[in-house]
Amino acid sequence: MAKNRRRNALEEKMIQQGAQNAELLPQLTNWCAHLTIKQHSRGLLAEVTGLPIGMMGIECVHAPPGGMMGHDLHFVAQDFVVRSCDGCPHHAPVGSPSAGHVILEQHRASAKAPPPHVEDAKRHLRELVRGDVTNAFHTEHVTVQSVLQFVLLLDDETRHEDAASKLIAASRVAPELFIEVAVEVLCSHFPDKVHGVACIQTVTNLTEYTSARSVHDVALEAARWCVQNQRNADAAARLLGLHVQTGGQLVDDDLDALLAAQMYRFHWRNHDGGHDYAGCTFALEQVYAVTPDAVALAFERRLCTNDKQVRVDTFHALAKLLPGRHELGWTLAQAMIDSLELDDDGYEEPADAMACTRLASLYCQDPARLQGLIDAAIPVLSDEAYVELLGVHERVLRRAARDQDAETAPEAPVALAIQFLLHVLGDPQVPLEARSKAALTLRDASAAWGSVLLPHLDALLAALVLCVQERKTDQGAPATLLEGIQRQADASARRLIQQGLASALDSVTHLAPGAVLERLDDITPNLRSLDAAESAVKAELATLYGTVGEQRHLAPQVIPSLYRLLTDFDSVLVRANAISSVSRMLHKHPDSVPPNMTDLLVTYLNDQYVLVCQRAAAAMLVLEPRDEAQLVDIFKGLLVLNTAFVQQDPYTLRDLRQPLFRIARQLGNDTDDVIGQILVLHSQHKDQYVARDALRDFAWHVTPAWAPQYLKTALSHLERKPPDVFNAQSLHDDELFRSFFQLPRDVIAAHVAAIQKLAVSYAKVFEHVRFALEVTDLLVYFELYGDAARVASGVAHAQPPTRRHAWLARRALMICATCQTEAFTLQDRPSLALDAANDAARLAEQEDDEYYLDHDDARALAGSILDRADQL
Repeated sequence: MAKNRRRNALEEKMIQQGAQNAELLPQLTNWCAHLTIKQHSRGLLAEVTGLPIGMMGIECVHAPPGGMMGHDLHFVAQDFVVRSCDGCPHHAPVGSPSAGHVILEQHRASAKAPPPHVEDAKRHLRELVRGDVTNAFHTEHVTVQSVLQFVLLLDDETRHEDAASKLIAASRVAPELFIEVAVEVLCSHFPDKVHGVACIQTVTNLTEYTSARSVHDVALEAARWCVQNQRNADAAARLLGLHVQTGGQLVDDDLDALLAAQMYRFHWRNHDGGHDYAGCTFALEQVYAVTPDAVALAFERRLCTNDKQVRVDTFHALAKLLPGRHELGWTLAQAMIDSLELDDDGYEEPADAMACTRLASLYCQDPARLQGLIDAAIPVLSDEAYVELLGVHERVLRRAARDQDAETAPEAPVALAIQFLLHVLGDPQVPLEARSKAALTLRDASAAWGSVLLPHLDALLAALVLCVQERKTDQGAPATLLEGIQRQADASARRLIQQGLASALDSVTHLAPGAVLERLDDITPNLRSLDAAESAVKAELATLYGTVGEQRHLAPQVIPSLYRLLTDFDSVLVRANAISSVSRMLHKHPDSVPPNMTDLLVTYLNDQYVLVCQRAAAAMLVLEPRDEAQLVDIFKGLLVLNTAFVQQDPYTLRDLRQPLFRIARQLGNDTDDVIGQILVLHSQHKDQYVARDALRDFAWHVTPAWAPQYLKTALSHLERKPPDVFNAQSLHDDELFRSFFQLPRDVIAAHVAAIQKLAVSYAKVFEHVRFALEVTDLLVYFELYGDAARVASGVAHAQPPTRRHAWLARRALMICATCQTEAFTLQDRPSLALDAANDAARLAEQEDDEYYLDHDDARALAGSILDRADQL
């Protein structure tokens, strides 16, 4: 089931749980006067319904501490009553009905003593064993007596593992020595956690290594119990399989238990092969060989269960059974399709995805047969299930693309899957979400299967026309807020559909540009640019002309049609897309574009529509001016656009700067001042993102003459917009700050005051103080130690006298003393340098390990500073 209904289903489940808790509450209150039932959490759903929905717990002054909490009060009560109330001398009943009596009776019934015949068998076994049972380990040959001794040692706390391994070995070499009483006692150990599997393996060997090859009746019942109660179930399942293999039969409950015992959901991340449930698979294989319908019904019952985890386990079990039994998959195909309507929370392994994977395997075997089932199911499926069902075709195309290089590449499933997806895209009655998924699936498959899409070119174009017309249909103002939100979601879905179809058409165009050009020339002249819907279709087709025009031999045929689109003054979008198509041709083979078209691109730099100007400016990245006069015209046009965009559309400035820099480089060094002024203007923009993009370009194009202005502008920007403390662990992570290290030393020295201002501004905000301390790294890098010491001292004095800021002030003073050490050393003043080094070492030893360094790191830092003092 798709996501839209999962929340509702979860809320219904929680309300149902709350109703059950409310029903149980008075019964627990009647059980004992000392009980206190607490609700440890309470959410919005509990407030609205008034039901006990949340984390529940039970406490008692006479009970030992601990216990369970949970949303299911019955489960919590079972744990508490069994653990704390059975035989309690302080029990004080209140009234009836009481839940405690029922819980204790159920617990005693489940923990009752083993059947009398088991005790009789063990007593008979002890009578048969003579002497010390441990002598069996010293017996050289296997005898009946040693087998009985080993069986008796299974109850020994210290030797039971050795005894179990000896019994397995004995069952292989001498199965005839295991008399009936020994087998009965072995069967009583089947549910044991420690050696139950070994006992089952021993009895299994007795069945496989004897001529009769029949399962003992006691062993059969014990194995059934283990499978149904999920105790060593997989090992016991093999015994059931042997029973069927030798002519026995299993009932429906046994089949259900064999499937329920396979809990892959708890081990799906493990890849060690330890949870493959080979025993259960073997048993199901034997039953399927005799009664396949019974196995199919058992799977179908679980696939129709509205429990996602049950279905996940069932699909894993089915995957183990399907190889060589494809008809079982076809029998369950309808059940798998119907299961898409059931709940699926989407966590870990989604059951819907597993259903689609299994159906995709069937689709590859016989696409027409499964497509018939899908077509029959679609009219009755919900919209959410319809979307999930398209995952079948997505997996078919993905698998076929993966196996495309193989000699037996499945082209028939691909052709039918693509035909169905195109039918979905061309039907306006299909839900938008389903059409969106179909378009994205086609987009991903078009690169590998363009040859299959080529015969359906008209269908692709028709689907594109339908989508564009729907997008351009004026629905008027929304009546309500919810309607407006739904329209936005629909518009987003249609945008994805259009993008997916455009990408698929582009792939087909690369494969067969001539055929696509012929269809474009048939369709495009008949579209009216004054009609909004037809104009939008025409604009999309204009983009395809660029793809066709990239083929040099087709360029002469493309030019006339593209020129008509380029001069279509009735539609801004058509002209803009035509400009982009011409740009693609200029990039591939510029000599194929005639001069009148390139002159038109230059003219469009001064167009009245912003979109046309943007596309024309982008074309200047690939246009080669034919002479200096045209080069100057382009530069002037770009400058005019720059002036207009700074005020009207600043987010396009980044795309404008690249062609501007390219043309400026061709004009020579005379434009450096103009480029510098433009970069400064962009870098000082009030929008921080526009300014950051401009500074990034400024750093790449900075010249020695403009380095001071760049540093000043960048420092001002960093002061106005510090790095994000959540994304930048250090100021060195900021690319602007790193660019300062590439500037000349004299530029840094001339702007120490601005750098100090930046550090002090950071020092006033606790979260930015570490950035302030790192500003000194820039000055230290250029060996401006005295300036670095003054900056660090300013940071220290800017901290308020609180414990929270004490370590920051101490760290700043330590950096100050360290920088003074180097400054005095360079000034040849050793006594002052030694004093400063001692001050730095003393401060380093006081570093608070709670905030910055641990004790060892602080001592190491102090030691390195003292080593520097010794060198002085």
